[in-house]
Amino acid sequence: MSDFHERMHAAGIHGLWELASKMTKHPQGKAMFLAQTCVSCHAVRGTPARGTYAPDLTHMMSRKTLASGIVENTPATLADWVRDPQTMKPGCLMPAFGLSERDQKSIVSYLLTLR
Repeated sequence: MSDFHERMHAAGIHGLWELASKMTKHPQGKAMFLAQTCVSCHAVRGTPARGTYAPDLTHMMSRKTLASGIVENTPATLADWVRDPQTMKPGCLMPAFGLSERDQKSIVSYLLTLR
C-alpha cells in the first residue's frame, strides 16, 4: 500500500470519491474529474491528479484564455471545451470524452473553483 493510500486509510477515507467529498465545495465535480482519465494528462496540485502531458489546471480560472490562447476563459467556453475540445481547436490532443451533460456540468463546476 502506498504512503498516500495508508494516510487515506488512517483518516478513514476509502476512495477518491470520499476524499474529494471531504476536500471541496463541489465534491461530485472533483470526484468525477479524479475518476476520469483527466488525471492521466493534467495535474491539480493538492490532489492525486499528477499528469504532466497537458497543462496544470491548479489555477485554471486565473488564466485569461483556453486552448493555447485561442478562446477567452469564461464559464461558457470552459463548458464547451470540456464537452468537445475538437470543435474549438480541431486536432488538439484532448479528446471528447462523451460525458453526460450532468457529469460535464459537475466537472466544470469543480474546474471553476480552481483559482
